Amino acid sequence: MLLNIKSNFILKAVFQNLNKKKKMKIIHHSKTLQNRIGYSIKDYEDYNLIKFEIIPIEGIHQKEIFINYKKCSDISFVKFNGDEIKTKKNYITPFDGVQKIFVSIKSVNFNCEKLFSDCSAIKQINIIKFERDDIQNMNHMFSGCKKLKVINFNRFNTNKVLNMGYMFKGCEYLESLDLSEFNTTNVINMECMFYDCINLKSINISTFNTGKVTNMESMFSYCKNISKLFLGNFISNKVTSVSNMFYDCKKLVDLDMRNFSITPEMKSKGIFNLCFSLASLKIKNLKIATDTSFNEIFYLCNDDLHIFSRGKKYSKEDFIKNQEK
Repeated sequence: MLLNIKSNFILKAVFQNLNKKKKMKIIHHSKTLQNRIGYSIKDYEDYNLIKFEIIPIEGIHQKEIFINYKKCSDISFVKFNGDEIKTKKNYITPFDGVQKIFVSIKSVNFNCEKLFSDCSAIKQINIIKFERDDIQNMNHMFSGCKKLKVINFNRFNTNKVLNMGYMFKGCEYLESLDLSEFNTTNVINMECMFYDCINLKSINISTFNTGKVTNMESMFSYCKNISKLFLGNFISNKVTSVSNMFYDCKKLVDLDMRNFSITPEMKSKGIFNLCFSLASLKIKNLKIATDTSFNEIFYLCNDDLHIFSRGKKYSKEDFIKNQEK
């Protein structure tokens, strides 16, 4: 089967019928995207997507391309470069029956916002040679990928990214993340970046540069299985909000943010609330706003918590008394 629709870009898709082992090739090139690929495939359940390729012609800007691929189990990016493209359109209709996909996107100025958002059945994503240096937005890039267990980053260029908010939100099956390749020098927003990663046990963010970040609100909220976090490289020069940053990290025992200062100018309510197991907190400074109480930042936090600040060790009780003088 071959389908042709008019367009300012070409999208090629090759499907294979799971039952009849027949291949179906679709070529889509629509000027309006109103007749989107997928509308011509009635029975999504019977097909595997084998190859998927986007080639710009006059120029569009793809966004949310894979949003809601609810049955997709494997996605691989192999190439990510080419000519500049822009568009006002947002996404291509999802293929609910997709099981495996090989992707080649020949473009620049690609917006990664919500790129894989709510692909709730994806188990593994491999991103190889993601070498473009112009991407600024990765907001919600993997959010809602509930069954995603593995993300492999190889030469993943984030040099100019400004927004990583909600990037991994709701990736409930992820147990480990190695983000050591990430360059966050220009990132401004990390709000809810790992929110609700309830099974995350280990994360390597030791190379993160937070010198320009303004928002860390709820960054690790509901990371209920992580026991140790090293954020010794985190600084707070421009941060304005850390509210609920570690909310309900109930198994977190050791938190090292030795170069990080919480100041009265910051929003900080709820930052350590429900950290039932927190035994060690290393922090440069912790001073809260006059309209905030320490009970609002340490609510149901471990009473046996020891705080290390400016070369001294305090019990939680002594630290609070010292700050309230």
